[in-house]
Amino acid sequence: MSRYDIEPLAFGRLKTVDLHARGGKVRLEHLARPYEKGGGVAGLLESLPRLLAADDLKALVEAILEARRRGRAILWGMGGHVIKCGLGPVIIDLMERGLVTGMAMNGS
Repeated sequence: MSRYDIEPLAFGRLKTVDLHARGGKVRLEHLARPYEKGGGVAGLLESLPRLLAADDLKALVEAILEARRRGRAILWGMGGHVIKCGLGPVIIDLMERGLVTGMAMNGS
């Protein structure tokens, strides 16, 4: 006996679909691969899955590199947590490498 007033689940109208017939969006070639030692950042990016946020990250990296090749400004917007969490040295390194040419930060 339950202290909650819950009706039992009714499975009478449940519709099932054969997994082989339904298809899907993710294929084997989209899956991540283990990173190979010595692959560097390019190898790390290539090892990521080919979907969702990993694709967005790869597109961001390519856009930053393309802007650098063309001598365009690379502006970053960020909050205080980036510095608070210890990423200051990384941001400085990116600036020295020409991958950050300007920043907009909040007042935190």
